Parts: sequence; structure tokens; C-alpha cells
Amino acid sequence: MAIKRDENGRFVAGNSGGGRPKIPEEIKAALKSYEPEAIRVLGELLHSKKEIIRFKAAQEILDRTQGKPESMSKVELSTSEDNKIIFKWISEEKPSDEKGP
Repeated sequence: MAIKRDENGRFVAGNSGGGRPKIPEEIKAALKSYEPEAIRVLGELLHSKKEIIRFKAAQEILDRTQGKPESMSKVELSTSEDNKIIFKWISEEKPSDEKGP
């Protein structure tokens, strides 16, 4: 399939022409046999003496079983008198003098 571009070399609407190339099915099939061993290795790494290794192993397992958590930020948008856009980050953290869970 030919990638369509306009006279300036940009992709035309509906034709991004990009993205990550798909992994060939024969490669996927060959790697599938290593899945049990890879899962065992991650399980073993959960018992590492190094905290960072235990953390990363747990993170990899949870990312694949629970999905990666969404990243969200709360912002407040407004404009100044001279029509400049003002972004204000809204923190979810409690002030340090506030006590409680």
C-alpha cells in the first residue's frame, strides 16, 4: 500500500503512514515458547535482595495483569487581561500541617 502525501511531503488526512511495525507472526510464535520461563524469572525477582529489582518485577507483573495506571492532572485554565492563557496546576496533596489519612 502506497503512503499518500501532499505536495509538501506531509501525510494526507486519514493516512498517517506511521506507527510501530507489527511483529511478524512467526517471531511471535517462536517467542511464545519462552513465556513460562519469563514469568518464572519475574516471580523469582520478586524475592531479590535489592528493593529496586523487587519493585520493577512487581511493576511489570501488575502492568500486565492489571494494566498500567492512567496518568491524570488537574489544571485550571483562565485568561489574563491581555488574553494570555494561564495554567494553574491543582495539587491533590493535603497541606503538610493537615493531619489524617
